[in-house]
Amino acid sequence: MTHKVFLVDCDGVVADFVTAALKLIEEKTGDVYLHSDVKSHWNIFKALQRQDIEHILPEAISKENFCYNIPPMPGAQEGIKSLQEHGDVYMLTKPFNERNWIYERTCWIQDNLGLSHRNIIFTGAKQLVRGTTLIDDSHENLSKWQSLNAIGVPLLWDAPYNEDKKEFTRVYNWPQTLKELGLT
Repeated sequence: MTHKVFLVDCDGVVADFVTAALKLIEEKTGDVYLHSDVKSHWNIFKALQRQDIEHILPEAISKENFCYNIPPMPGAQEGIKSLQEHGDVYMLTKPFNERNWIYERTCWIQDNLGLSHRNIIFTGAKQLVRGTTLIDDSHENLSKWQSLNAIGVPLLWDAPYNEDKKEFTRVYNWPQTLKELGLT
């Protein structure tokens, strides 16, 4: 039996960044948006055609606890625990260039998912990390990763902004992800 190494993107897969950003937009502008409104682009402000308020995100991220207070995605804690029972789990996350982000993201992963700081890889170059599986909501990240990890299993985590992408196996939740990986 081959040792499994599961690589898991953070935002959009285990951390509900969209909900946190939409809440921020509502607090700052009074405008209410839904997840389904974030369709055309992973950049929430471009998807909503609200580049005029894009500055509020860096301002919020630079303040203490924004990252730490992002809610977990439904089933993420149980999903990560199940993956740990079958191999090593590493969180791959691209950090924002803000003072608090890496510290708070590390604490968030430890407190919400029970992973050690040794299992967190901060990088914008996920394709350079070897593993058995990459679970990500970015089609671009999966394409780059697969080009260097030909035998790896890429899984596209479903999101409104990637619904037009058909190249990869799509997963909609943690129970389905575990089933797709043959773990249930």
